[in-house]
Amino acid sequence: MGGKPKKTDKIPAGKKTALRDMGKEKLCPEMSGRELETLFALLFQKTGHHFEHNKKSVVTRRVYRRISLLGIDTVGNYLALLDKNQKEISLLVNDLMIGVTAFFRDEHSWEDLKREVIAPLVREKAAQPIRVWAPGCSTGEEAYSVAMLFLRQMELAGKTRPLYVFATDINENALERAREGVFPASAVADVPLDLQERYLVRKQDGASVRIAKTVRDAVVFAKQNILVDPPFSRLDLIVCRNLFIYLEPNVQEKAITLFHYALRPEGHLFLGNAESVGKHYTLFKSLGNKKARIYKRVGPDRRSGVAFPLAYSPERQDGQLAAAA
Repeated sequence: MGGKPKKTDKIPAGKKTALRDMGKEKLCPEMSGRELETLFALLFQKTGHHFEHNKKSVVTRRVYRRISLLGIDTVGNYLALLDKNQKEISLLVNDLMIGVTAFFRDEHSWEDLKREVIAPLVREKAAQPIRVWAPGCSTGEEAYSVAMLFLRQMELAGKTRPLYVFATDINENALERAREGVFPASAVADVPLDLQERYLVRKQDGASVRIAKTVRDAVVFAKQNILVDPPFSRLDLIVCRNLFIYLEPNVQEKAITLFHYALRPEGHLFLGNAESVGKHYTLFKSLGNKKARIYKRVGPDRRSGVAFPLAYSPERQDGQLAAAA
């Protein structure tokens, strides 16, 4: 790192950022540019993960939460601790890898997705595979949710289609839990009853359930950072819900252009209720229900002018995906 991180004065009374800790709202100062640069460099050096694209306010809240729990008086002292304490690095990274997710979160939005996108897609597809990408999937609840909906609609339509749900995240621990497909019984309360009967297997202890093999076989979990690693392509649907709210606005815009590239013509994008495609109305058209945040890809293919991630080759990635699928 080229020397020890610079210590800062004790918490000043300057510009404030809200911090929620133990259910009570406290106030904490914003981290300086130098402090953030040092933090991001440390995290990349120790873990290989990029956090500089996360909203600075979110990063600050997570850092001050750790400072409060440890009883440390300055950001500089905390950075010095991070430089020599791998356990604390892991704890902070776990806090920064926000894994807030649930089965069929915002159920009315999922009903709209089923009616406006999934059912028509099942009917129109011939023998071609259905390809879905769920970036930032965390422990897999929404990836499994979309897989259940597709499988059920195929059953209702009397059709059989190859289904590939590519579920990705940067958190390997979350991905391991997702692959197991075991969840507390309380976590599946919002899964529609007909889907519970078909795709959830109750464990003997009664306290947990496992996702049925037919659903698990349709979902492929893989480690991926959408801002650094190559995107998927020729997709029918992207389910990316409540990831953008943690990213800086300029990074959100780059992700939107990547999603446009990754989708096939007239493919769809499903965002969280607090998210949108912003000014990119020439790339995506809302299906009309603003609460559902479902968009159709419009406009021509845009291989030129797209800010692809580092070391990305469209031709190489297309070939890899064709082999994988």
